[in-house]
Amino acid sequence: MNGRTSPTYTSTGQQILLRVIEALAVDPMTPRPVARVVEAVNALGCGTISRDQTFRALQNLAIAEWAGEVPDAGWRLSPRAVRLSENFRLAIADAHRVYLAGAPGVLDPDEPEELS
Repeated sequence: MNGRTSPTYTSTGQQILLRVIEALAVDPMTPRPVARVVEAVNALGCGTISRDQTFRALQNLAIAEWAGEVPDAGWRLSPRAVRLSENFRLAIADAHRVYLAGAPGVLDPDEPEELS
């Protein structure tokens, strides 16, 4: 524990949901059947989560439009969830332009890197 968290505030359901997102994010474009999602979640090393718990988390992610089930293929993150990473990329690029633009040795994120 990092001193700022407390078991008092820990929600098992929310922790499971976060682990399912993390497991789906490993390969976000590839749909996984529930059994493979369970394996991926349990491979994270954060304890064992059942198929039922995983399925409930997937259903809640679908309700929130963060994941979806591809017929006859499995579950994957939706574009809504993937948009988070794009928002971070844009924020980093903006910070780069504001604080580092023109600094020696700093590459411009908007310019392709030249290969030597």
